[in-house]
Amino acid sequence: MAEFAVDDALQASEKPSRKKRVRMPHNIKTMISVLTLIVGAIVHFFERQAGNDHLAWIVTGLAVFMVLAMWMFPETGRKNGSKS
Repeated sequence: MAEFAVDDALQASEKPSRKKRVRMPHNIKTMISVLTLIVGAIVHFFERQAGNDHLAWIVTGLAVFMVLAMWMFPETGRKNGSKS
């Protein structure tokens, strides 16, 4: 078992340094966006029912910000030579 781990590590280090970035598929990103907005709307509704109007709007703004940030900013990647 340990031999396979060493072989995999050696093969991974031999790969070319310029590789294509793998991005999150748009259908998954869309589902996460819709789910985030639905959860934000539900929390907004319950906070309004509880009388926390300011918190309800903060939650709504945070949900919208999270969705916009996910679509606007690029995904982080691993630098060459990094093990984590």
